[in-house]
Amino acid sequence: SAQNAVNYISSRKGTLRWPSGNIYLSTQTLVLKNNARYIGAGLSATQFSYTGTSDAIQINNPINASTPANIYLADFAVSCSTRTAGKASIADVGSSFLNIQRVSVGGNDHGIIFDQTEVSNIRDSQINLSNSSNTAGIWLVNGSDHTSSASLTFTNRIEIDNNQFNGATGIGILDDGGGAHTIA
Repeated sequence: SAQNAVNYISSRKGTLRWPSGNIYLSTQTLVLKNNARYIGAGLSATQFSYTGTSDAIQINNPINASTPANIYLADFAVSCSTRTAGKASIADVGSSFLNIQRVSVGGNDHGIIFDQTEVSNIRDSQINLSNSSNTAGIWLVNGSDHTSSASLTFTNRIEIDNNQFNGATGIGILDDGGGAHTIA
C-alpha cells in the first residue's frame, strides 16, 4: 500500500518515487513521515484520489516543537471527491523544513494547511479553490486542530512563490496565525 511504502522509505531517509497513474487512497489518509522525499512523475501523471472526509495527506509533528521534518513533496496531484469543513488536500502540523513544489491540490475545503509550520515553502503549484467564500487555497493557521487566531507566533517564515490559484470564489491565501512570510 501507499502507506507501507511511506513507512519503509522514511526508515531509510530516502526518496519515494510515485509512478504514473492513479493512486487510490480511498478513505484512508496518507500520513507522510519525516526525513524523506516524495516525488511523483508530474502533475498530470501521478494522481492521488481521496474519497474520505478528512485530510487526504497529513504530516504530523508535535505542536510548538519546531520539528525539522525535512520533507520534500513534488510532481503529483491530489484530488478529493468530498469537500469536508476544515480539512485539506495536504495538511501539515508542527513541521519545519517542508518543501512543496509542482503539486496540484483540490476538492477539499482547503488546498494546503500549514498549522504551526515554520521555515517552509510552497512553489510552482496549482491550488484549486473549493469555490466557497470562507475557505482558502493555502491556510496559514496556528492552533491545535487548526484553531484560527489561537496564537500568532508559531507559523512563520513561510515562502509562497509562483503558484496558480484556480476558482471563481474563495480566498487564495489566508494568513491566520504567523509572521515574516514571503509571498510572491
